[in-house]
Formats: sequence, C-alpha cells, structure tokens
Amino acid sequence: MMDMREFQEKLEQLMELAAKQEKNLNNEQILEIFGLNQLSPQQLQSLYEYLRIQGIRIQGADLAPMDIGKALDPQEEQEEEKKPVILEAEDEQCLKEYEEMLRQFPSEKEGEREALLLQAVTDVAGVQERLAQLYLKEILQYARKLWRQGIYIGDLIQEGNMSLLLALAEEMPEEGKAGWMEQRLLDGMESWVKEQTEQKYRDESMVEKVRKLEAAIRELSDDEEQKFSVEELAAYLDMDEEEIRAVLRLTSEGADEEK
Repeated sequence: MMDMREFQEKLEQLMELAAKQEKNLNNEQILEIFGLNQLSPQQLQSLYEYLRIQGIRIQGADLAPMDIGKALDPQEEQEEEKKPVILEAEDEQCLKEYEEMLRQFPSEKEGEREALLLQAVTDVAGVQERLAQLYLKEILQYARKLWRQGIYIGDLIQEGNMSLLLALAEEMPEEGKAGWMEQRLLDGMESWVKEQTEQKYRDESMVEKVRKLEAAIRELSDDEEQKFSVEELAAYLDMDEEEIRAVLRLTSEGADEEK
C-alpha cells in the first residue's frame, strides 16, 4: 500500500493526464499510474468517485456504476456499460410503486404537455399537478439511469419533482418548451446526485482520517495514557495541523496543544 505523499503525487499525475485529454480517462490509464493492487477496492472506489466529482469522464460512463475490482479492456468495458442497472431491493420496490402510480394517471393526449406548459405561467389550477403526472415517466427513467449505491432512489425521484416545480417558476423559451423542461429535470437530478456523491466522498474521507489518527495515537502512546500535540501528530501523519484539529473534534481523543 502506498503512503499519502506517494498517493498525492500519483493523483497529480492523473489530473495532469486528464487535463491533456479534455477531462477523459480510461480504467487502464488510472491503474497504470496507481499500479495494480496498490489500493484496496474501497480506496479505488473513492478515487473513481473523486475523479467523477472533478468532472472527469471515465470511458464515457460518467455516472454509471463501474466494477473497479479488476481492470477491463475497452471491449469488456463497453459490454459492462450496456448491462442494466441493478437497483437495491428497497430502491427497486420504490420504483415499482411509482411506476404503478404512473399507470393510474390518465393517458397523455396529443399536444397536452405543450398546452399545459403555456398555461403554467398563469398558475391555472391543476396545471402543475397534471404536468407532474406527465413528466413522472421521464423522472423515473432518469432516476434509474442516475441511481448509484448509497443513494435512495425515492429521494432522487423527489428531486426530479422539485426540479420540475423550480423550472415552472423560470422563464421558458418561446419554442421547444417540452424539451427544455426535460433537460431541466435531468440537470437538476444530475446536480443532486453529484452533490450526494461529493458529500459521500467527504464523509468517507473523514472517517478514514479519524481511523488513521486514532491508530497513530495508539501507536505513538503504545496504548498508554499519553497526549500529543497537534504539531506532533501533524508531523507524524504528514497532515495539515488544521486538518488534524478538525479530525480531533470528531473523536474522543484529545491533543494537548500546550505541550
């Protein structure tokens, strides 16, 4: 396993390569820089999440789940991308309930959507409710496409509904209102997924730092009651002092800064 300094150096190499390739990378390039078996599957997953947060596309599968336990050649990766998304049981059940609800709505009439969008600016009673019914199909499709582990699909669907309401309050284009609305839904849901993914990455990173700090304190103290200054811990772990303080606030361990 590589240390933090080596990891940072390799990450910089990877980011420079991505910049040269217009924010595009493939699985082979990532593993070539970091080396096989140098990162655990969990660490590699966090790395992929981080890259996606930075807007870097990995073999064109921007938000699709990816098996990073092994390196895939381009043909295998393309086949992997074609596989349907397999939801968690709870998410699948939630999606089925929404699909059942969708079947109970009145069928869409020709031109109905466009006509309702024209009325939406006048706040006619029932218009927003009917538009929510009509756009639920697209919202469910986007939710299945954008879903990732750790995200509850019901929350993602609700974010799609919220994006619809927010878009209805905006000034719509003169032409192509229906297509514009679909794009606003997709953009809103993608943005939410990105925020959730970024937060998950930060949370997991902080948990790892807490574990690392607690292990360092145990190793330095040799399981004896002994306190260490922030400066000592920062030097030992090669971490910023402010970062050490932030982690310490989340742990029961104390640091004697007066030492």
